[in-house]
Amino acid sequence: MALEAIAAVLASAVAIAGSEPGSLPVPSAGAPESQPASAASAPGSLPASAASAPDAPLLQLEDDETWTGLEHPRYLVERIRIRGNERTAESVIMARIMVRPGEILDEERVELSRVRLLATGYFTAVDLRLERGSERGRVVLLVEVSERPPLPVIDGLYLGFSETTPFFGGLSAVDPNFFGRGLELGGGFVAAPEQQSYRARIAGADLFGSPLGARLALLFLRGREPVALGDDARGGGSINYLRGGGLVGISINAGSYQRFMVDYHGELIDADLRLDPRVKRTPLIQPGTSYLSALEFSYQRDSRDRTFVPTSGSNLFLGVELSSVILLSAYEYSRYHLTYEQYIPTFAHHSFSLRFDLGVIQPGVARGNNSGAPFFEAYYIGDYSYFRRNRNSLPRQLGLNLSAFSTYDDILGSLNVGYAFPLFIGGDHFYRIYLYAAVNLAEGTTMREIQGLDPGDDRFPVTFDTGLKFDTVAGSFVISASYLVDLLF
Repeated sequence: MALEAIAAVLASAVAIAGSEPGSLPVPSAGAPESQPASAASAPGSLPASAASAPDAPLLQLEDDETWTGLEHPRYLVERIRIRGNERTAESVIMARIMVRPGEILDEERVELSRVRLLATGYFTAVDLRLERGSERGRVVLLVEVSERPPLPVIDGLYLGFSETTPFFGGLSAVDPNFFGRGLELGGGFVAAPEQQSYRARIAGADLFGSPLGARLALLFLRGREPVALGDDARGGGSINYLRGGGLVGISINAGSYQRFMVDYHGELIDADLRLDPRVKRTPLIQPGTSYLSALEFSYQRDSRDRTFVPTSGSNLFLGVELSSVILLSAYEYSRYHLTYEQYIPTFAHHSFSLRFDLGVIQPGVARGNNSGAPFFEAYYIGDYSYFRRNRNSLPRQLGLNLSAFSTYDDILGSLNVGYAFPLFIGGDHFYRIYLYAAVNLAEGTTMREIQGLDPGDDRFPVTFDTGLKFDTVAGSFVISASYLVDLLF
């Protein structure tokens, strides 16, 4: 029996990088990218194939040419050539190149173009270099890409068990470059004996070569939330509920790294509360049929050099979500969230990261016990932490809580520090493999807890994790040791 339990936990430890603590359901650029060792370069400089040394000129001069008194020569971009894109439309690539024919060459913008192309996830490698133009002082910018195989990649793998769920399984997949047009098409499911979740999405940035983007997401979910009473994970009864709806939004790219987003989120909810009257802290949801209607305004500045195991750059996300009777919602609340990630360059291909999350949910006009966000929109500590002593909790999977821990918070703080050591770089099927270790400090609470109206939860705020990260032709995966530790201790 113990061997079977350990095997199940090892299976449940396989997860996508997007399931790491603190991952947000904010818009994604698609499947993570990778590049071989020969394509890497430090921020602000061209790859080694484009410059022989960091301070070397972009293009070597003939014997009779001079620098005209400048630190670097000025070259005019005569034209741009794109090579290697058998599937991806040239317009999709050009939309992410920050240099145009007729402009003076800017080395920093060339490097930025390379980073933007890699960040799409469409390519395993991007190489930008210069060729001589038709006459002195003119150059041709050659953009050479290596495309990922034209297959959907797995971006979520869900398998495991918990104290309240004997078994759950599912997966999600995405084509990040649908028909080579820069559209992201994806979907997924998770199934358990009493719970199921189904989701689908389509999104596109830089539509028709413009700075505008759009996205649409649909969901259907049947859940059963167990409510604990004392040490009994199911003793307080349960909340059986259905959710159906989705999200529609637009975005505007503002500059090289920034974008603004507006999303509308609407759901029809049906809930059946079967609770023991002795339960003092109940997950918030309105009984019967209700409607959730919310607007979210958000800003993101993302300068990471890649989406899977970045080695430099930063990512800032600010979001404000408003739900009100004015929007025909049965729930009154406002939600504020800040995420900041910083990746500090160390050694080649190594990743040292710091991440900070801060969130607050403010209830609106008092309406009995139902003022505030429904529990599935509140903060769940399992989404932001690793192994937690005596926690019996897992991150939510496509919106489903499959563990025995059913406490939700409206105030959250989380700090995560991680380091990833490269074990393998390059290859046709396995692009990169990392050994990683991380420590997290996360704590959540509510205003009622702070005021002493609700009992608090005795939780150990510091958690740890280690394991392996893989970037492969089939997707990007994380094998985590924290679930095995959770089982043994």
